[in-house]
Amino acid sequence: MRAPYLYAGPIMNAIQRFKYNSETHLAAPLGGLLAAFARTSLTHPEEFVTVPVPLHKHRLRERGFNQSLLLAKAVASELGTPLNCLSLIRKRDTRSQTGLRRKERRKNVANAFSVTSAAIFKGKKVLLVDDVLTTGYTLQECARTLKKFGAREVACITLARTVGD
Repeated sequence: MRAPYLYAGPIMNAIQRFKYNSETHLAAPLGGLLAAFARTSLTHPEEFVTVPVPLHKHRLRERGFNQSLLLAKAVASELGTPLNCLSLIRKRDTRSQTGLRRKERRKNVANAFSVTSAAIFKGKKVLLVDDVLTTGYTLQECARTLKKFGAREVACITLARTVGD
């Protein structure tokens, strides 16, 4: 799990505007920053299939967009990798991780993800994309699910990470 920025200052402000104020026009520049980071931090990033952390359909309906998907689209476009945004699914409508304690976060996302077909990720290298890394439990659970269904490797990148969680 890697992130180029700390979740503070201007980057935090931009992510919050993007995610909570529906300023989706920020996806391209933020995704560009994330793609540049992936290009320098991963060996052969072009070999990966890019996958966003999925939202449950209820949260997607509520928010109107998946911020991780918008970032993943920009990353895939910049890296020239395929984007798979339909095969990793959130099968359980979990509470928002925001405001939950560390132990609650782990329990909240346990067994929350699945894939639509067991063969889709078999032998693939997956680049899992999200906006902010706090405890890492969501990414760990997604990666565990992807590996369980045959992914050869899962690399996780986020735009920013929090400090002290």
